[in-house]
Amino acid sequence: MVDVETGNHLSGVELETLAVIPGQYILIPYFMDGFLVIRRISTLMLTFTEETYHIGKGYTGYHIPKITVETYQSVGGALGKLCGETDCSHLCIGSGSPISPLCVCEDNFVLKDGKCVEETSPVLLVHDQTNILRISLERGVSNVIDFGADGDSVLGVGLDYDHLDSVYYWSCVTTKTISKGKVGGSVTVLVRDTTSPSGIAIDWVSKNLYWTDSDPPAIKVISPSGHIATVVTSERFGVLRSIKVDPVNGFLFWSDRGENPAIYRSKLDGTELTSLANLTTGGRSLPNGVALDRPAKMVYWIDGYQDNIMSIGYDGGVPVEEKQIPGSTGFSLEVYNRTFYWSDWQNLGIMKIGMDDSERTATVVTPDVHAATMELKIVTGSFNWGIKNACSDQPCDQICFADTSTIDPGYVCGCQDGQLADSLTTCAKSKCLTNNGGCLSDQTCTTTATGDVVCSCPDFFELIDGACKESYLLLASQYSIWKLSILGDGVHEKINLAFGGKVIAIDFDYKKGRVFWTDPLVDAISMGSLHGTDNTTTIVLDKGLLTPDGLAYDWVSDILYWTCMGTFTMGVVKPDGSHSRIIKEFDEDSKPRALVLDPGRGVLFYSDWGEQSAGIYKCWGDGSNCEALTTEQVHWPNGLTMDRDTQVVYWVDAMTDVLERVKTDGTGRAIIAQLGNIHAFSIAVSRDAAYITDWKNRAVIHAAINGNTTTTPTFYSETTQEFTFEKPFGIQWYTDTTRKGTNECGTDNGGCSHICLHTPDGAVCMCPQNIKLKEDGKTCVEDPCVINNGGCEQMCHVNETGLVECKCREWLLPNPANLSSCIESTMTMVALDRNVMYKLSMDTQPIYSAKIPISTSLVSASSLAMDYGAGLIFWGDSVTHGIYCVNLDGSNTQIILVSISLQLPKFS
Repeated sequence: MVDVETGNHLSGVELETLAVIPGQYILIPYFMDGFLVIRRISTLMLTFTEETYHIGKGYTGYHIPKITVETYQSVGGALGKLCGETDCSHLCIGSGSPISPLCVCEDNFVLKDGKCVEETSPVLLVHDQTNILRISLERGVSNVIDFGADGDSVLGVGLDYDHLDSVYYWSCVTTKTISKGKVGGSVTVLVRDTTSPSGIAIDWVSKNLYWTDSDPPAIKVISPSGHIATVVTSERFGVLRSIKVDPVNGFLFWSDRGENPAIYRSKLDGTELTSLANLTTGGRSLPNGVALDRPAKMVYWIDGYQDNIMSIGYDGGVPVEEKQIPGSTGFSLEVYNRTFYWSDWQNLGIMKIGMDDSERTATVVTPDVHAATMELKIVTGSFNWGIKNACSDQPCDQICFADTSTIDPGYVCGCQDGQLADSLTTCAKSKCLTNNGGCLSDQTCTTTATGDVVCSCPDFFELIDGACKESYLLLASQYSIWKLSILGDGVHEKINLAFGGKVIAIDFDYKKGRVFWTDPLVDAISMGSLHGTDNTTTIVLDKGLLTPDGLAYDWVSDILYWTCMGTFTMGVVKPDGSHSRIIKEFDEDSKPRALVLDPGRGVLFYSDWGEQSAGIYKCWGDGSNCEALTTEQVHWPNGLTMDRDTQVVYWVDAMTDVLERVKTDGTGRAIIAQLGNIHAFSIAVSRDAAYITDWKNRAVIHAAINGNTTTTPTFYSETTQEFTFEKPFGIQWYTDTTRKGTNECGTDNGGCSHICLHTPDGAVCMCPQNIKLKEDGKTCVEDPCVINNGGCEQMCHVNETGLVECKCREWLLPNPANLSSCIESTMTMVALDRNVMYKLSMDTQPIYSAKIPISTSLVSASSLAMDYGAGLIFWGDSVTHGIYCVNLDGSNTQIILVSISLQLPKFS
């Protein structure tokens, strides 16, 4: 846009229209920084004036009417007319000014004949986690919806819009809230402390608001009066995502992308639950967004894994593939005018494709939408179709559901915390008020809208052995640690810890609520608390480590095992940093990585991805007696875990992308799943499922382990869950069900004074580095030889009384002047034995002897002589008739004399 008078560009403005009043003015209205500015330029004087009106931030909330001579005159009339004297029903500006009053319409309305009427052209609403955007599909104009002073609270995932009341609804899984707001008005939080409200849907007739939730997975509702109830729940449910409502035909539809993916339908009160499409067959499926064609009674959904759009009728039948959309990761879906619109996390925008398009291509609707776009909503004006609201007279005590299957009364009632009384309109006392509804004391009792009791454990707890116990996935995510619900309901929570580097391998102490991790960035092993508000971390070990990798916690001996690829070692250390010791050294070709322990049996398992040593190995708990379980066709065995009850070891190979298992005796090796196009790093096993961290897709993959399978749905990722974590590394199932049993080390530390490691032969006592184990095999004592070699020049020895004794190497003896140092032996004797010459030390204890390596063969040496001062040996040979000499070390042999007259040379 260019400033008419100065010729300068008007930066940061949104030009909507321009009008010329012949012989008087040029009018240019535009939005800038939350203000509507009308620039009036005199066509005679070429000067301009501006009138500014604050109507909210950005280009939001109002549509500037197209200013023409006719509009200008019909709306404003005579110059200086007051707004109260016009027919403008929304925002009137310019009252009493040289510019006649201008009528500006609210969101979803346009100016027609001087009045604001509802816009019938289609509008696409987009939630990008931070804002709600409005995109005109015809004009291509986009703007941020302004909710006034509370606008910054529009955070979340889910989105819906009540076109009759012009009210926006949105959900946030981070704050666990559901809110509503009107343009320029205030924001109201409707629901607090819900678990995971991923999808929401407003019944624009009865004004009931539905949402998908978890723990347990359920469809819930809040009535206009504020009563909340569970509409429907089922043990079949997994991760409920998108939900849509059709009040005309009286149905709810939603997607389940959990372990048993499906599309469900029920009546508005949750009754007559039906699985329209069971998606467990045909390979991996991830049904995300759901869309409805209400007149045609069709349900559509977008599959985030199959890269397609599917459909099925309201009455069920066989799902039909509508479109293949390769290269897409669809999250939300809408359908309008035989065109599909979806939020695409792979192509970073809003995409569309026509039902009748022959090419499998998609078009970007708007490229400037946030990359993590969540829910979509297409608004096409009123589609109430003259439905009678049977709930308008508030016939129910708490919640009223329209029931299109009956003409009279046309509704059914529901209750928040109780059940319907005999009148079927009032609510009786909740069953939960008596004996907690029959639920356990540590469970939460809730009731459905029809009064049925639902018992549930808190987030990150499961019903185990008759009690709610902590049970979840513990995920290391490069610079953070997360709790992930193992129920597949999408619940997640970041651990409040201050990390100083990277988090790679993790393990935990269930009894004390501690988490441990390796950190190759600072070459350390650290720990922190999983409970409480203390976010401090403690370094367990940071000496002698170089690229620490694998980690495993022995909950019986209270000791950590680790592998270190930089030093080719495996070691142990106590969580308080004491009792550190290396228990195994590897060849430099080895690349030891993951570790898993079986303290009850006294064995450990580790993976090695060295070029020549790749395989799965088994050792005793003290690092001895190591053997290969399997090495054939093993390449990059990253993740490693085991089921201690069944004695099966599981691993993932990052080169071949397979999940395999083998028994702890090396038999029964089998491929469980082909993992597809991923990069597997770590693995955890829970009952009948494996959870694998995937670097490539920044995801946690789920695979069944009770048989061969090709189904490996995404369990958690940036695509399937509404939160972001960094590259996923180690993963563990946080539970006490797999950490039971004991061994000899569990009682009085096995009698060991320091380190007790259990083996198949029983407890083995060890000492920390630089501390010595006494002959009793249990007690460690300080070794004075560790510090400065005990003051000895050569060898340091501790006698039975604990005193240091310095000793010398061979051919040396203690210096009488300083017993800590050594001097060379001064008494050397030379001897012959069958033509082999030896030297002996006569003043050392013990006496040392060594063969003198003479280069000339001794044929028949008959006598010897020595020059101690010169260090020479002389001998005579009766066969060669010669006299020879050589240095004491056997070098430089020389012939002194050879003569036939020397028949038997001797020295005297």
